[in-house]
Amino acid sequence: MTELHALVYVSTATRSLSESELNHLLDRARTRNSQESVTGVLLYSHGNFIQYLEGPQAGIEKVYAVIRAD
Repeated sequence: MTELHALVYVSTATRSLSESELNHLLDRARTRNSQESVTGVLLYSHGNFIQYLEGPQAGIEKVYAVIRAD
């Protein structure tokens, strides 16, 4: 069985995001997470994000590297 790892992070958007931009971001996240066998939850409120990710360590690292670059 693969070891399960988890990561939680908080960030603030550099500008207000429209509903369509948030939906696009969510679609991209779902696709990327699925490719890396990562699951989790993404919350957005008043320009702030909190995300919980869980999955294999390599997948978490790849997903978080993309998030940091954004």
